[in-house]
Amino acid sequence: MIVQYSPQVHPKNLRFSGAPEADERRPVYTFQGESVAVTIDGQTGVYDLSGCPEGGFLSEAQPIGEVRALLSAMRIDGQLQVQLWYPIGDNATEAERFPQPFEPGGETLPEGEAMAVTWDMPPEPEPGADERIAVLEDELLISYLAQAEMYEQMLSMQAESLMTMEALAEIYEIMIGG
Repeated sequence: MIVQYSPQVHPKNLRFSGAPEADERRPVYTFQGESVAVTIDGQTGVYDLSGCPEGGFLSEAQPIGEVRALLSAMRIDGQLQVQLWYPIGDNATEAERFPQPFEPGGETLPEGEAMAVTWDMPPEPEPGADERIAVLEDELLISYLAQAEMYEQMLSMQAESLMTMEALAEIYEIMIGG
């Protein structure tokens, strides 16, 4: 599992700038396997993310109190990728503002309520979609070639018109005696 904290500044988060209640309000995350325990304001919820199918993504996660701590989760090439809410204040360090993804080690999860998660899958391509795309690409190429041919004809006509104008100018010069 790869974890990425998502720092978010909000006026309420400014309380995290050293106020005594800051340690109680900041979420504490604990990881074990593909489970994440989140403790906020003394409430602990445990998200079991092992049910995420390949190519699947989180559609909904039960909040802890009023806090939606689990922002996103998806499985790509067998790797579970999780994004978690991380409040920061106005005095956040560079590391807090731009956290690096990390692979957590095995920890012991605290006791907590099992939190519900719902997974979605991206829509399957319609049958025959690849063939229709190939036909459209061919039609587009034919259209470009036709446009190029028309452009060449237009340039040729302009060149002929220019030559005709030059010839008329020469005839005019001869007629006026020049």
